[in-house]
Amino acid sequence: MRVLSLAGRLFTVVILQGRDMRTKLVITTALVTATTLVAVAKTSLLAWQSQTVKITEVMTVEEFRSAGLSKLTPEEMKQLDG
Repeated sequence: MRVLSLAGRLFTVVILQGRDMRTKLVITTALVTATTLVAVAKTSLLAWQSQTVKITEVMTVEEFRSAGLSKLTPEEMKQLDG
């Protein structure tokens, strides 16, 4: 939390100092929007990565057997499920 506080102070002093109110608003809005987009993208990526689908959940028993997947070892099934 200290890092964010320090970054906020640095931002205020270095970026916004000496600028008119409209420019400050535009810069701040752009940075907040960019930060929000990064946070949403990161959350979406983490959610997508945590979803695992097993092949047995996607295929019927008949499809599984006709594809020859019933011959796979448990280790091979684990690799297939990813």
